[in-house]
Amino acid sequence: MKITVEEVGPARLDEYARIPSAFEVLNVLRVESPGPGEWGFHLEEEAVAQPYMKDYDASGDPDGVVHNWAKHFDVSNWRPWPARATGQGAKERR
Repeated sequence: MKITVEEVGPARLDEYARIPSAFEVLNVLRVESPGPGEWGFHLEEEAVAQPYMKDYDASGDPDGVVHNWAKHFDVSNWRPWPARATGQGAKERR
């Protein structure tokens, strides 16, 4: 499998917007406090009772999707870095 990472500047945000953000949620991370006298936290993975789809593009706010970011934010210095996997083992987008 080959992974390619490429800078996508503001002029190419529409191209970046075509990358789907939907994924199936099968597990979540539960935050647990450490033991007495310890600091920080522990993350424990646990399965969700009912798997579901999460889709940030379907937020219900048409101005919230990537191709409208420039209407609301100064994107002149934004530099997303999408990664693409090709070859054996890569999941093909349908």
